[in-house]
Amino acid sequence: FFSPSMLSRLFGRNAAALPARTAAAERLLKALYKTQPKTVLDVGCTDPAIFATAAQDCERVVGIVRVEDDGDDAQILQQLQAELQSYNVECAAMSANNILPKLDIPFDAAVSEDLLSYTPEGPELILSGVYDALKPGGRFVGEIGADGNMETFRMACYDFLREQGVDATPYDPYFFPTSSEFGAMLEAAGFEVVDVTELNHKALFPCRADREDMALLDYMHTGMGSSFLKALPDLAARRRMVNEVAHMCFQSLFHQGKWTYQSIRLQYTAVKK
Repeated sequence: FFSPSMLSRLFGRNAAALPARTAAAERLLKALYKTQPKTVLDVGCTDPAIFATAAQDCERVVGIVRVEDDGDDAQILQQLQAELQSYNVECAAMSANNILPKLDIPFDAAVSEDLLSYTPEGPELILSGVYDALKPGGRFVGEIGADGNMETFRMACYDFLREQGVDATPYDPYFFPTSSEFGAMLEAAGFEVVDVTELNHKALFPCRADREDMALLDYMHTGMGSSFLKALPDLAARRRMVNEVAHMCFQSLFHQGKWTYQSIRLQYTAVKK
């Protein structure tokens, strides 16, 4: 799950500068603006290009971030609030058990870019909270990793840990449903599902521009992939896992000096009845 400490690293230090839009941001902003919302809830704040753009175009944008039960994250949350305010985005905190805060107004629309991909316990409470936060007729648009997303990398982690006699399941940070599974979850939360579309393409592991050849290793050390390392007791074992997983994935995922993966995502639109 994205914690405040992870989110703060995503934003960079150029507060108030409109970030370059990702392909996902372009898709979601297009879907979000179909009804010209005046008030927008960004659930997760995982892409500054989305909430910064929305804050320029809408009357009010509130960003929801998750707070871990951790003193360091509480301190970083204060920094994150300042970052969001520099984009003219209000900040509200979700509890560690995925309960959204009570908000003072119902919103015209909500957007979530990838946050639900990192709810291994399931996104049901978040979906219910988003439903409650919207006006009747309010739209919820977003993207989530789908069944088969990052499969080569994930299975390499599972295979390595299995060889160590460890079940990887409790350490898997991802939730990647099928389109029918996720559609059913939206409906169970009360939404009318307008569309769930699968997107399938090659993507690059996130990294700094000067570390493209190290992207998979960095993702395991400091990104969401680091969750799998918690299954091992010491630093030496974790380093061995990083090296072994990289070796297992090299032939399939390393191309022309860059680490890639098969990105399979669901783009969805749902409406509060």
